[in-house]
Parts: sequence; C-alpha cells; structure tokens
Amino acid sequence: MTVTEKNIISTFKTFLRSYSLSSRETIYKKVGKSKKTNSKIKEEDFFKTFGSFSDNKSAEEIISNLKNQRNFKTKEITF
Repeated sequence: MTVTEKNIISTFKTFLRSYSLSSRETIYKKVGKSKKTNSKIKEEDFFKTFGSFSDNKSAEEIISNLKNQRNFKTKEITF
C-alpha cells in the first residue's frame, strides 16, 4: 500500500467517525457490496476516455483559436 493510499484511508476513517452508527453501517454494507463486484476498469474502457472530438473546424482553425485565446501575464514578480 502506498503512502497516498494510507493517507486516503486515514482521512476516510476520520470522516466516517462524524456519522451516526447506522449511517456508518449503511456505508460499510455498500462498500462491501461494491467490493464483491468487479470494479476494475478494463484497459479498453480506460482508453475510450481519450481521443478526438468532432468539430467542423479544420486543425489550423482550432490551433489558431487556441493561440489567440492565450493570456500571458506581463506583471513583474518581485521577491
């Protein structure tokens, strides 16, 4: 278990303590049920979240729009 995972679990435990006993039992049951189902995301489903979007504009128009929308700060930062 990674340090991040340990921190998440610790925070979740602290969060659960603020709920009533009946609420915590309901949460535990739901977590137990979700654990029994195969919740792993298939690799192909993961890669479906990436990709192109449909637009009638050409690539050059999209690039031009992106470049024109850039906002650079000209304020000097002093330390």
